[in-house]
Parts: sequence; structure tokens; C-alpha cells
Amino acid sequence: MMFFVSAPSMAKNTQFILPNDMQFTGTVINTAPNWMWQVGPAANAWASNWDINSAEGIERNGETVFTYNERNSKGRTAFVQGYTKTPAATGGAGLAPIVSITSVDGKGIVLNGNTTPQRIDIAATGRLYGGATTFGVLSLVIESSIAASYKKAGDASHWYMENYKGSIGWAAASLIIENDGNSYANVGPMKAMYRDVSYDILSVLQGKSEPNAHTVMGAFTSHLGKVETRWTTVPQTWNAALIAQVKIQ
Repeated sequence: MMFFVSAPSMAKNTQFILPNDMQFTGTVINTAPNWMWQVGPAANAWASNWDINSAEGIERNGETVFTYNERNSKGRTAFVQGYTKTPAATGGAGLAPIVSITSVDGKGIVLNGNTTPQRIDIAATGRLYGGATTFGVLSLVIESSIAASYKKAGDASHWYMENYKGSIGWAAASLIIENDGNSYANVGPMKAMYRDVSYDILSVLQGKSEPNAHTVMGAFTSHLGKVETRWTTVPQTWNAALIAQVKIQ
């Protein structure tokens, strides 16, 4: 780019030209890196063979409820999990994940991401002995968590990790460490901040609550447990589809 600059008035409209062109160069920084998403490796096996004796059903409000005490006692399993492949320059638009589950009435229920358990009902389809179809509900508890890590302007000796308290909160933080630990290899020790549910870690990824953050990473995890089914007519076999949708904003 060549600049033409007017000389002072005493020069009587004389022009001078800068002796060299001024050339601009640059690169595009990926401020909203792609997220990698997966379903927990044990989830499909965990979701199979929820068998139970019909005599174990409990009558409640005109339905037969099965609580699967033995299966549920084996614990929960990881469901939808995601993490950023590379750090974003700063927090902002296009970095915060919103994960929702399609409920029995077709609505999307947004997972809160703060480890507070949410019981969600989804549609279940059963088959009777004669082959006829009956419809019911599968109810389960989902615990989900967001985590964020970043460097902070003015502090080159640390990197910062924000995650919620408890095992689900740590599971989200672990996704960042396991999948991009090299980003922090030469930064120094971690300053960990264990948040309670009143704090919104999602706002860190959105660039709202920590304006001095840079080199921002994010992670999301969810876990399933405490399954029940409810039927007005008890089937011989049944199945249910757990549908999750992910939106980045």
C-alpha cells in the first residue's frame, strides 16, 4: 500500500511520496476451534440387556415401574463427551457447547453442565408376547459438566483450570489434560479452581467472566445412571433411543 501525504501549507500543495510501499501480511487465527465429540466407549455395552423379572415391578400411579436395582448398583457410564482439538486465542462466540437430550414429549432438554443431576424421561417402545406394540417411558439421571483451561495475560508462569467439584467435574477437566496436555507442557504448574454450581464455567468459554484469558480450551462430559422404566402394559421386550444434539455458540 502506498501512502500519499499532504505536505504542510507552506509547501504550497507540494506532495511527497513515502519511499517504500507499506505491505500488510498476516494469518487467520482459529478463534473457534473444532470440537471433537464421542460417546463413552462403554456406553453401548452399558445400555444393553436391562433384563428384569416382571414380579419386580412396582405399581405406581397406574403404571408398572421397574427400577433395576442390581444393574443400577454397578454405577453410571460416560455418555456424550467433547473437547477442543486446539486452543482458541480467546474465549468468545463459537466456543461454548450446548448439549440437549430429546425427551419423551419431543422437546430438547439442555444439560446444565454444572454436575447437578437431571432426571430425563425418553420414549420407550415395547413388544408384547403376541407381537403388538406398547409404549412406555425410560427415565434416567444425567450428570454433566463443563471445564475450561486457559493462560492469563500477565502471568506466564501458570496455566489455569476451572472445573466443578466432584468426580464428574474432574472427568471434564481430565478430557482437556488427556487430549491437549502438550499445550501446557512449558507453562508451569496448574492453578486449579474447583467451582460450585452457582458459578457458570460456560461463561469462561464465552469470554465473559475472564477477559484476560487466552489460549482457551474447553471440555464437556456427561454420565448416565439410575435407570427406570414405566409401562401401562408391561412388554416382553423393549428398547429406547437416547438422542443428543450438540450446538456450539
